[in-house]
Amino acid sequence: MEIAKVKGKFNGRPVKYHEHANNAQDRLIYDEIVRMLNNNESVMDISKRTGVTRMTIYNIKKRISI
Repeated sequence: MEIAKVKGKFNGRPVKYHEHANNAQDRLIYDEIVRMLNNNESVMDISKRTGVTRMTIYNIKKRISI
């Protein structure tokens, strides 16, 4: 797998929830997660309300660096 990464053949799964998402529903969920993070709501509460996994929320949090 490391050789494939070096050759650019293996990139992993595309990010579903991001600021430039083409799917309107994915973009809406992303915006809601960011709003909740900015309001200092817990990751567990955000996960329960949006149905998105905690790991995904942590990844979003890391990308927007709150």
